[in-house]
Amino acid sequence: MADSAKVDGTKGKNGDVKPEEEYEVEKIIDFCRDEKGRDWYYVKWRGYSSDDNTWEPLTNLLNCKKKVKNYHKKLYLEQKLLKQNSKEKKKRHRSEEGLKNSKDCKRTKKDEEDEVDEEEDEGEREARELRKQLKAWETDINNKCTDPAPITVENTADMEGPPTNFTYINEYMSGPGIDIPNDPLIGCECTNCYENAEVCCPSLPGAKFAYNRYGRIRVKPGKPVFECNKRCKCNAKCPNRVVQRGRKHKVCIFRTANGCGWGVKTLVDIKRNTFIMEYVGEVITNEEAERRGREYDANGRTYLFDLDYDSSQDCAFVVDAGICGNVSHFVNHSCDPNMVVYGVWIDQVDPRMPRIALFACQDIKAGEELTFDYQMTGASREDADSSRTEGMFAEPGSIICKCGSENCRNFLF
Repeated sequence: MADSAKVDGTKGKNGDVKPEEEYEVEKIIDFCRDEKGRDWYYVKWRGYSSDDNTWEPLTNLLNCKKKVKNYHKKLYLEQKLLKQNSKEKKKRHRSEEGLKNSKDCKRTKKDEEDEVDEEEDEGEREARELRKQLKAWETDINNKCTDPAPITVENTADMEGPPTNFTYINEYMSGPGIDIPNDPLIGCECTNCYENAEVCCPSLPGAKFAYNRYGRIRVKPGKPVFECNKRCKCNAKCPNRVVQRGRKHKVCIFRTANGCGWGVKTLVDIKRNTFIMEYVGEVITNEEAERRGREYDANGRTYLFDLDYDSSQDCAFVVDAGICGNVSHFVNHSCDPNMVVYGVWIDQVDPRMPRIALFACQDIKAGEELTFDYQMTGASREDADSSRTEGMFAEPGSIICKCGSENCRNFLF
């Protein structure tokens, strides 16, 4: 049914309880956002009196996207109209005082309708300009992105445009005083790395071959992943070359409706244990991260990821994706994530500087938002679960979590 909503079995014309079913939305009357960042809408149901109006979460209105969008557009125009100053109003029409003092002019209903139409036209112009800006941004990041799969951008939630202080990069960028070594000393001699797993690259540091023959991760989170490097004799199709081949799944950067800003969703189904994307940014020292962390905390968000894979040593390096990063910059946190973090070594020889790879920890359907737990470090899942106040971010704070999962910890860190 068009413009229908699925609600709990608590509603009937005479107050009788009915099983869960769909009702037709006549119009949306009001909107609010609760303390957890969830959107609620006050709904007038078609065929029911105003006494039967109810507050419904956005999840109950998935078949009413057009009505929700039109409501927010109308709300935006009303708010914009209220903010206009008197000078702007005088440029558009004569002031009410002028109409009162004029004997030759009378304000007609058509005048009022024309003004509403003018406001709607301006709102549509701004919407078109927003779409144009987002399309230009989408083109720009796809021109810079070296991954095989494209990125799309959409915003159907508000009027927020592209970020103004963000540069798309594809790999680690050296921060002040940082050297990123990428010249491995040795490579394997294999012609079939999967069949020769016991003597391939992972065996040199005493690790296991991390992937199955289809390139899916088969070692537990916390275990190191050593891929074949540029000195190896194997070709680009080697099953031990996964992260280095880049993101292969189409994704969309989208504006969330739950107050979490931008997010990332997959546009295709993804199987469990499949590589999805890398987390890249500027590599900086721990001391520099402490300084930047205080600035980020003042804004209630941070993008600092500690490269603390080796828990026996102090964290020497941190990845900052705040200003320079890839699509992972926009991935949101969840206390019940569908991606998990692994530390991966390829061409880099410094054991303190792994690449950060995000793999699917469950089957993910097309359209689902991609998330990971901001407290994961890549060291071990058990460590992350047992230490809820320690995580990948350099400067812990008291930022409220909006993930909405059943096992939500209420705070990010």
